[in-house]
Amino acid sequence: LKSLSPEGEGFNQLGDYKRIIAAGIILALNTLCLTDIQTADASSGSSGPTGPVYTVAGQQWEAVVQKETPVIFRMVTREYLSDTWKLNENKVTTDKVDEASLPSRQADRHALVAGLENLCISGSGQFSKAGLKLLIEQIKGSETYQRNNCTNICIVDLREENHFLIGDHEYVHTRDSVKGESVEQLIDNQKKLINGTNFRLEGDVVRELGFEYALVPIKDNAIAQGNRAEPLINFFRTLKSHTWLHFHCRIGQGRTTAAMEIYDMLKNSMPGKWGSVVPLSAISIRHLLFGGYPLMILQSKDKDDGLYHYQKDYGLFLATAYIFLKEPKGFSSGISWTEWLKSNPRKGDLERKYRLMAGCSE
Repeated sequence: LKSLSPEGEGFNQLGDYKRIIAAGIILALNTLCLTDIQTADASSGSSGPTGPVYTVAGQQWEAVVQKETPVIFRMVTREYLSDTWKLNENKVTTDKVDEASLPSRQADRHALVAGLENLCISGSGQFSKAGLKLLIEQIKGSETYQRNNCTNICIVDLREENHFLIGDHEYVHTRDSVKGESVEQLIDNQKKLINGTNFRLEGDVVRELGFEYALVPIKDNAIAQGNRAEPLINFFRTLKSHTWLHFHCRIGQGRTTAAMEIYDMLKNSMPGKWGSVVPLSAISIRHLLFGGYPLMILQSKDKDDGLYHYQKDYGLFLATAYIFLKEPKGFSSGISWTEWLKSNPRKGDLERKYRLMAGCSE
């Protein structure tokens, strides 16, 4: 776990790809014992029971009734890790997991909380209007929101598939992506679909409540493929100061966890006003502790559950994104994610090393 430390020798050198790979190996080894508690104490909320069935444009939509916070709702706060996992103390005293399963060195624990005091993000699955109000209430009441003088909350909708809110406590959605050449066209197609019904666009409801809304559509299970993360990277370039970001997808696992980790990398992978340089491994571990999905923990290649290749792709994607956000010729230079992927001469080497670590021959 020595490489988890921000003070680790050589880790803070830009372009140190070998140490990034080593961190990935350490992450896999040290989080295997955490898989059983990956969502412990995250406010899991409830997706709610099924409600009435609506017929719109010849299609049947089964509503979900949600009167509580949305599924897998979690806020990224230093206080959570400090109070729940005791990661800022000289000795791990939590009774939630075996002491040996958490970093034992104070420097290692520091890496897991470094930079969190100014990281204003949260995540969840899909919500109803009532669920949205509840999560906003919790965000506004958090110490992180108040400490950073946040003046606005932006709901970042990562869903490319149709989803609509109904009244206060219902929503409907599908798993099929919506065809559209642009965000504007996607929204226009949705408006035509629900015209004359009581279905409402999520963005309209969010804005009525006085908050910002950003639709960054990404196909389910596809953020790690090719340049599909481009819209998310571009969105991060437009952010206003003092804004809290709440990410959500369908369940709050794949796309949401990836987006939260990438934003964490953006803020903490290079020296800045916060003075933190946090390793990729520490970022992934702490989002696991918050209740996110274990995107970089490889399951057995022999299991017939599809998780191996799913997590392999996510792990490679996050390791590559970390380099893009950290190196001077990456994000900070203004180059697009797509162009950087084409021009970066070391990405191929990183990919080969990661596949070797993951036991992949392809």
